[in-house]
Amino acid sequence: MNLVNRWKAADDRVVVQRTQTGPKTTESGIVIPESKAKRTDVIEGVVLAVGPKARGVKVGDHAFLVPSGAIEVVPGVWSVNADFVAAVVREEAE
Repeated sequence: MNLVNRWKAADDRVVVQRTQTGPKTTESGIVIPESKAKRTDVIEGVVLAVGPKARGVKVGDHAFLVPSGAIEVVPGVWSVNADFVAAVVREEAE
């Protein structure tokens, strides 16, 4: 399913599909279910939509979000104010 065409972001919001999923594993091999993982972990994902007032982010960017400002609208898809995008990685040079 192509999620890029389904989402429209409002104002200064950014919609991101999470790429980091599933349980985490410690160095010693202990599996930590996502429900027990620290809430301060950064959310990693691909930008699906950018609102008209959002700056510095483009559709297709790999983004790192601050979880305290993010809202999970459906499982694996997050909406966040552009100010809560901690970092962006782009494939092509500008």
